[in-house]
Amino acid sequence: MTQSISKQPANTAVLILTLLALMFPINVECQRHTLAQTNSDQKTEPKNSKQAASKNASASAGAVALKPLDAPTEKQTELVGAIYEATKKTKTLTDYTAFLKQCDEALAVGLNETNRRYVVSLTGWALNRRAEKRIELSKQLRQIGNSRYTSVFRQGMEDFDDATIKAPERVRTWMARGIAHVDNGNYDQGIKDFTQVVKLKPDSVNGWFNRAEALYQRSKIGSGAQLVIAAADSAQADAKQVDSNNPATKVLDEDVRRVGFEQAVRDYEAVLRFNSNDAEALTGRAHANFALAKYEVALKDYEQVLKLDSAKKSDAALINRADCLQSLGRWQDAQDGYAAALKIEKSPIGLQRMAWLKATCPEQSIRDAKSASKFVAQAISLGGETALNLDTKAAVEAALGNFEVAKTTQAKVIGLASAESASETGEFKARMAIYEEGKPFVQDDK
Repeated sequence: MTQSISKQPANTAVLILTLLALMFPINVECQRHTLAQTNSDQKTEPKNSKQAASKNASASAGAVALKPLDAPTEKQTELVGAIYEATKKTKTLTDYTAFLKQCDEALAVGLNETNRRYVVSLTGWALNRRAEKRIELSKQLRQIGNSRYTSVFRQGMEDFDDATIKAPERVRTWMARGIAHVDNGNYDQGIKDFTQVVKLKPDSVNGWFNRAEALYQRSKIGSGAQLVIAAADSAQADAKQVDSNNPATKVLDEDVRRVGFEQAVRDYEAVLRFNSNDAEALTGRAHANFALAKYEVALKDYEQVLKLDSAKKSDAALINRADCLQSLGRWQDAQDGYAAALKIEKSPIGLQRMAWLKATCPEQSIRDAKSASKFVAQAISLGGETALNLDTKAAVEAALGNFEVAKTTQAKVIGLASAESASETGEFKARMAIYEEGKPFVQDDK
């Protein structure tokens, strides 16, 4: 079974790095971690109690002005006013913890309904901000190898959960929690949170984009103990159990992936309705269509990206287009694309792509195992012995006739892939079988 280079891994900027990503183009995980500031996330001053009371007073001459049942006491007004003033000073984890204690104490006193709702809403605001602080701290702890990062992360997620209960109208909370879930590899929950974002704020460009990214990533991974794909509304979010020993699993897995990629395309298109020249959304839609084997459709988006000023000098954009050209069997155009990318930057992925093309291309005028050997050596020198680079090296060795070396190298690839997922080694094992027959791996002639 021969497969094109587009079925190889690539990504130097992945959000969650996985060997299961070995089937898609590069530069896809451009998650917009911008937390959209909306009116629903802004603090408001407490309502003036005198104004509220005046609305309930009778306007009739000589009538008695009755105090409304909901009117706050002077003590309540002072408490709520102090809480509002405190919001202007809260900046650190300690500040937010103290502020939340202040809110709890005010609620314990017994507020009228208007002030109670106001303080509860501010509690949700503070919980979200403390959650964001804790999630950021957990990242820092993880980077320095401090084991406390897991407990701090858990505390942050608990704050997010409480915040969605206290103030479910705050878009920022759903966005921030969704990003935290995706950063932690929990795409299903991230998708659900981003779905809530676009429900609350249909014009949230970041909400649509982040959900598209999460759908794409979830679909790219595909198999697992449980697959959940959330569509535009959560009504289609069904869990499907997968048994890797069941012959039907592959069919189910591919069906779930397809649905996810199709939904990702629709979400990227929602972003493009706001800005038709959004380079990240165009690239994302191209990647999703590429995954659906809609290469001609994907190519149009890749080419549109290269017309934008922001991508004219992007080696990644050139590599993406070249990958698509290779999948279409336009070998010379693909080679020219990789060469153009390498002129901008000799990146590990660009070097690997060129090596793969020259080692496995079915067109004799392109195939050149000796030059492929130089390219892959540079790719490994810069990018290390990744599964992608080693898989390419094995193909190069086989093209040179060094089948024993090719088999030894391919065995390492299978070992690396197996460590990630035992169900995702078929492509590598298929190439191993070719090398065992003393044959080089050559792509299908399109």
